[in-house]
Amino acid sequence: MREGVVVGLANHTVLLARDGTEVPIADSGAPIRDQAGNLTGVVLAFRDQTEERLTQRLIQTRLSLIEYAANHSLEALLTRALDEVGAFVDSPIGFYDVVEPDQKTVFLQQWSTRTLEEFCRADGRGAHYGLDQAGVWVDCVRERGPVVHNDYASLPHKKGLPEGHAEVVRELVVPVMRNDQVGAILGVGNKPAEYTQKDVEIVSLLADVTWEIVERKRADEAFHTLSARHEAILTEIPDVVMVVDAGKVYTWANPAGYEFFGDDVIGREAEHYFEGEQETYGAVQPLFNGDTQTFYVESWQRRRDGQSRLLAWWCRALRDAEGRVVGAISTGRDITERNRAKEALRQSEEKFRAIFDHMAAACCLDEVVYRNGLPVDCRILDINPSYERILGIGKVQAVGALASELYELGEAPFLEVYAKVAETGEPAQFESYFAPIDKHLHVTVSCPAKGRFSTVFSDITDSKRAEEERTRLQAQLAHQQRLESLGTMGGGVAHEINNPDGESGHIAVRFFIEKDSEGRT
Repeated sequence: MREGVVVGLANHTVLLARDGTEVPIADSGAPIRDQAGNLTGVVLAFRDQTEERLTQRLIQTRLSLIEYAANHSLEALLTRALDEVGAFVDSPIGFYDVVEPDQKTVFLQQWSTRTLEEFCRADGRGAHYGLDQAGVWVDCVRERGPVVHNDYASLPHKKGLPEGHAEVVRELVVPVMRNDQVGAILGVGNKPAEYTQKDVEIVSLLADVTWEIVERKRADEAFHTLSARHEAILTEIPDVVMVVDAGKVYTWANPAGYEFFGDDVIGREAEHYFEGEQETYGAVQPLFNGDTQTFYVESWQRRRDGQSRLLAWWCRALRDAEGRVVGAISTGRDITERNRAKEALRQSEEKFRAIFDHMAAACCLDEVVYRNGLPVDCRILDINPSYERILGIGKVQAVGALASELYELGEAPFLEVYAKVAETGEPAQFESYFAPIDKHLHVTVSCPAKGRFSTVFSDITDSKRAEEERTRLQAQLAHQQRLESLGTMGGGVAHEINNPDGESGHIAVRFFIEKDSEGRT
């Protein structure tokens, strides 16, 4: 009116309605003039901004909760969300429950600040209970939609409240629906006036917003937990872990990687550390061309101390959100000593096989066959050529066969000795006549592994027979010598008889009769 121009008034104006309701309005004023141009009054225009300001407030609340979630725990976020919902619908009580996937169990996750501080001493957070045990507030799960109880006390199916629980006058409970299932329940209570359809819409919207932010928070926490776990693993494992970009330049290394290549490895191309001519790049190029497999390659690399070391690499492509290959991650293990040991073992096995195949003595590797914990047979695992020559049994026939069947004895020969060696590890040796081949054998038994035994046996048939022949000839010679002694003694006796020299003229003679091994006197 002072300026005589149209003026837009501040948009935070609140109009008090006849029933006492506060209505947010946008207003403006325009001057009224008479024909002479004199100011005679003002026209005021009011526009109800309830919906507009509510929408702005809801948007601001959503942004505020998202920002709050970034730096606070899930529990603190839920408390903040319940406090905001309670402020919107003037409700001092607020709670948030999660419904399990079975749609039969719920657990209380959080109360609002005012609920715990002013009304309820029965915390119960984290408690699980079945829907059939819960109160009327879970009607929203059964009905799969918002439930309003403006006169809680008159409800015929209420189950009562636990000790320490806030007295409920009225309540509004809404389900959060996802994929045709109830994911959570958000409830408010004890508004001074009855809950309206508008309250239902506001709480439903904020419940949905809260769910989305909570799920994002859970995903972020899960991601951070997983990232921390991966970082811990990559930090602690002794293997080298390296990341290269599409140009094969190192962009990341774990502590073992820095320890191997040096602190200046980042920014250097991988081939900078190659030792000698290599086909490593060619072997892993399919990764950079889009192959999804894990590639294995062995490569000689220069360690930070200048030594050449053989690394075994497992390489896999890294992709961006659009699926494009942006590099590769590789895990390397120093196998230099293992490779040397492998080569030494190979040479040792070659030497052993040469000895095994060319030794004059027969050699056989067996395992003991058990039944009910007792040794019952032996299975032949390997034989050498001398085994075939001495026993006359071919390798194809012998390997894999049971000794009891191979030698056609009905039982494994010398099983007691072999089983004892295989169980105790104590070697043994013995000589025995082996009837299936009509030969005498000298056998040495040792234990290369638990439950197994190796036998080295020589054919001593000729020496055994020569020894028997020598024993027989020695017996014959001794017999012949005894006969000659008897002949000499007989001649002496005859002389004495013919030429007696004593007074009595009597001579006593004792004769010995002996028989040789063939019964001859």
